[in-house]
Amino acid sequence: VQPDLFDRVNAKLETRRKRGGASKAMAIYILSGKVFCGNCGSLYAGLTYTNRPGKGRRYFYYRCQKKCGSRQIPKADLEQAVIDRIADQVFSDEAVRRIVKRVQEMYAERRKTSGSQRETIEQEIRDLERKIDNWLELLGEGIGNRQALIEKVNAATNKKEYLERELLKIQAMERVPQISEHEIMKVMNKKKDLLLSASDANKKKVIEEF
Repeated sequence: VQPDLFDRVNAKLETRRKRGGASKAMAIYILSGKVFCGNCGSLYAGLTYTNRPGKGRRYFYYRCQKKCGSRQIPKADLEQAVIDRIADQVFSDEAVRRIVKRVQEMYAERRKTSGSQRETIEQEIRDLERKIDNWLELLGEGIGNRQALIEKVNAATNKKEYLERELLKIQAMERVPQISEHEIMKVMNKKKDLLLSASDANKKKVIEEF
């Protein structure tokens, strides 16, 4: 029994959600969920104005969701200020050197415990496989609540697949003793290019990591 039905339903729901949002979207607010009102602490949300509905010019702002009296801020101004700050604090030469060093230290620390993590995950996978086999056997014999057993099998299968992906990451880490400065720099440069690109979607991908 595979969780294909569950996956298909989720895919349809996601498609509907995206279609519903697409008709309403006026702009990509790259700081959504990241900006809080200095007055009341509520989130600032993206807001679009049109001076003449259907034909007028559109204006984009961030505004406190509680409308507490704090001023709204032009989207372009706020986003550029944040991008400039990230570029200075994260992607300057000095900041990149610190990040490279810290990533290498964290990688080395994690490799020290990779063996025990691998053994734990391997045992969890074996336990899940045993449970799935037992539940499938009960389904085949018509014993127990069929729907409840299917849900258990689907949940266990999803967890097993997640653990298998984590196991692959650990196995890859065990094969590579150290991440080179060159590889880390490649990732940092790619993220910097995305942040400074003309695409709000690309900028948002980087912003969401902070």
